[in-house]
Amino acid sequence: MLHTIFLSAGVDIFLALLYLVAIVGGIIIYFTFLSNKNEGKYAGWKGELYDFLSFRKLCIEGVLKLFYMITVCVICIVALIVLFGGFSYSLSFGSSLGGCLTILILGNLGVRIVYELLLLAVLICKNLFEINKKLGGDTTQTPIFVDIQKLSLPNAKPIHIDLSKFKKNADKTYCKHCGAEIDEDDALFCTKCGKPR
Repeated sequence: MLHTIFLSAGVDIFLALLYLVAIVGGIIIYFTFLSNKNEGKYAGWKGELYDFLSFRKLCIEGVLKLFYMITVCVICIVALIVLFGGFSYSLSFGSSLGGCLTILILGNLGVRIVYELLLLAVLICKNLFEINKKLGGDTTQTPIFVDIQKLSLPNAKPIHIDLSKFKKNADKTYCKHCGAEIDEDDALFCTKCGKPR
């Protein structure tokens, strides 16, 4: 009995040390290997590992497809068991056939809808990431917003506004479009640009 207590305490200490080593190792890997300064630095298997650990390469799509196939197989097996009366011996063949078809059709349809919704969220995230990458945005984070200043439009011309025209003087009235001083307080239109003041 005493031997079991000491053995259990030793295992607990060993597990606590393993957790501590895992935490310290994770922190070291995060701040050294996964640092943003290492973006694009690695090639080959190191580059794949960097992309995987920094969540630039999503594996959830493949995992969801695998779980979908497993779930569909389980539904088909359950439907066959219902067909041959494995769950209820009081059912006749007709009601077993109805239960089997119900499970096959509604079960697979329901599972398909759920997995498509999950995959839709993953595909939206991947597409946003690709759009952000093509626009030259920051690919170190999952994109949520696009920086409009980084967009390059081929036919866009920059607008230059002389801010010295906009004086902050309470006595005078200025046009909000061109910045010209409006002489008359009751004038409805600017004499310089012709727009409503």
